[in-house]
Amino acid sequence: MLRDVFIYSGILQKERKDMNYRGDCLGKILKISAWSLMLSFLCCGDKAPQWKGHVIEKDGLVSVSNPKEPVHKTTMIELKLDMMIEDKDGNEGYRFNRITLDSDRDGNIYVLDSMDCQTIVFDGNGSLKNKFGRRGQGPGEFQNPVSIQITAQQEIMIFDGPPKKLLYYSLDGTFLRSKSADKIPFLILSIKQRPDGCYVGTISQSPWIEEILIIDPSLETTATIARIENTPVHDKTIDIFKPNLEYAITKDGYLLFGRTDKYEVHIIDPAGKELRTISKAAEALYITQKDKDQMNEKYLRAINMGFTLIYPKCFPPMNSITTDDEGNIYVRTYKKNEDDMSSWDVFDVQGRYVTEVAFNGTSQAWKMGMLFIIDETSEGIPVIKRYRVSSNITNEAAGAFS
Repeated sequence: MLRDVFIYSGILQKERKDMNYRGDCLGKILKISAWSLMLSFLCCGDKAPQWKGHVIEKDGLVSVSNPKEPVHKTTMIELKLDMMIEDKDGNEGYRFNRITLDSDRDGNIYVLDSMDCQTIVFDGNGSLKNKFGRRGQGPGEFQNPVSIQITAQQEIMIFDGPPKKLLYYSLDGTFLRSKSADKIPFLILSIKQRPDGCYVGTISQSPWIEEILIIDPSLETTATIARIENTPVHDKTIDIFKPNLEYAITKDGYLLFGRTDKYEVHIIDPAGKELRTISKAAEALYITQKDKDQMNEKYLRAINMGFTLIYPKCFPPMNSITTDDEGNIYVRTYKKNEDDMSSWDVFDVQGRYVTEVAFNGTSQAWKMGMLFIIDETSEGIPVIKRYRVSSNITNEAAGAFS
């Protein structure tokens, strides 16, 4: 059970010793007094950082409230770039367009290029290992591939939507089977498979309504976990930071989700029960003219087509959510560090805001002590980066979200 007050594990304060000394020798008394002062300084002069949030448990739901500042203001996570996969002398296997990726337990990297309709496999050294897939409607072919996942069963799952199909391959690229996702209503934005064979997906009923669904292995919807309904705007208007739903799945099948306009992460067990809510006091981050200029450049094509961009006064408190093998939670914000890198708030498995980490690019996977991201060159060409992760986060509980 979660304690009401957490003290960040890893550094424990020394206990004071009750020193009772009996004697009538003034010299000995002075010696003992000197030692007592020194012990008091050692024990209390350099206190370990403490978590300053609070926990409330009611009817089986644990609510963890965090302050604005993390336990450790200096990052507890070191990222060391040890490999980069990029265009090499025009080799087409290394030149990417619109990509997403995942990795397996042996460190191989599987890159889905949605524009080229193929999957490119690299070994742990970044060497080209295999390529498979092509555009088409036959077995193992896809038309609009959206995402790739290495499942707990060590199969490759590619979501092709439309036509709303899940395609499965062995790790060597051999096509195994496909499953129609037509039973899932409306537009599927994303879908991931849990270790138990069930799925979690986000759907959009319209540009303003979004839901997170739990889906059984036969692709029947069993539960709606969250729903967000935004106010419609004019057809020729783009709401840049329209609230949406973000989620991630832990290696044990727990669902982490939140809506971007509230700094709350909800933890749902595989049976669909909410176990924990993690919140943080969010700081107001105002949108500057420089920010607007950058977004206008990004949406220049839409602007030239007559669309108008809508900007709120402040950035949303959350951008995205992800997790690692240990169950730590990473929430990307719109905050930048002094090197203009994106900042991620890091929570341990109990939901305590312990530190921050910063890096550019899109986080794709935290696995086996590695971070895999997709970044861009100055010319806008995607590159893949792998970082070795050294973390000093110590998690007390063996069962992360129990």
